[in-house]
Amino acid sequence: MSEGATVKVMKMPMPTHKTARLVPRSRALRTSVSAVVIVSMGMGTVISTPSTAAAGDGLALSSQRVAAPAESDAPTEGESKMERGKRLYYEGVTDYKLGKFVQALGKFEEAYALTSAPNILRNIAVTLGRVSEVSDDTAKLRESRAMWKNYLSEVYKNPGLLNTANDETVEDVEEIVDELDEKLAALEAEEEAKAREAAERELAMAEASKSAAYEPIGPDPGVASRKRGTLWLAVGGGVGGVMAATGLGLMAAFGARASAINTEARTNEQTQAELNCGAPASDNAINQCSQLVLAADDINSRGLIAQRNMLVIGLPITIVGTGLAVAGVTLGLIDRKKGADKTRMWREGPRVSVAPTLGGLTIAGRF
Repeated sequence: MSEGATVKVMKMPMPTHKTARLVPRSRALRTSVSAVVIVSMGMGTVISTPSTAAAGDGLALSSQRVAAPAESDAPTEGESKMERGKRLYYEGVTDYKLGKFVQALGKFEEAYALTSAPNILRNIAVTLGRVSEVSDDTAKLRESRAMWKNYLSEVYKNPGLLNTANDETVEDVEEIVDELDEKLAALEAEEEAKAREAAERELAMAEASKSAAYEPIGPDPGVASRKRGTLWLAVGGGVGGVMAATGLGLMAAFGARASAINTEARTNEQTQAELNCGAPASDNAINQCSQLVLAADDINSRGLIAQRNMLVIGLPITIVGTGLAVAGVTLGLIDRKKGADKTRMWREGPRVSVAPTLGGLTIAGRF
């Protein structure tokens, strides 16, 4: 742009932001007067035309007649950058009043890019604050603070940029920046606290998961089999073993009895042989032989009884006891092995763990 050219720059009324307190604490927004400012690039003269503002929203439209904006944002034929910037500015004001803050922000930014009018920085700052308020976006609030600082830098160089319609002073803008700094510091501290709490919770959960003992789901299915196996071992092995031992004891006793009788029978036979009981002898010898013969018959009878008792009583008891012991031990070992296998599969199956954490319990599973 050549020196001495005259450019029209809009000194527009600025939006306010309730949450960010874009109007200082000590000042209230009043009915304002906006002006269309004509800045001579060469001389820097300012000519203002008063207009009436709408109270309460901080936006005021100039009373100067402005051509209706084109339907498209694209430059119209013969439209200069300044005219397009002016049109976009007023479209942004309309969008702002309709609550279309994102659209308004885009148009204010484009208007600033086209015109470089520093007072539009205030509009961008205010609108960024409203976008932040609606979307709960801290990043937009930071951008709003940056725009306020940029606007404040321009105000330091040219106090005439202040929104005099609201009796704005440099101190007011500085207070707005300070309030935004305080609010952002509080939000950042809150975010850091939440992040720290979340990290501590995750760490506690991780530690709890490592140290928690995983317990199998449901009761141990091998308990019943192991108990049954133990019962078989006790009844079969115990009772059967006692019976087998008893039978063996009886067989040994009857066998010892039979052996003693056999010894007695041999002694009897030797005595008869010495007396030559089969040949003619004296009456005394005959009497002795007769007694030995009668004794031999008794010995033979007792020997047969002892042998019969050993076979009829001792042997069957031994056989039954041994069979019961073998069966009991076999069935007991089988059932205990089944129980052990069921328990092993149960322990290797799905598991869960419950561990206390910050603010509740952690339930973990292995499937």
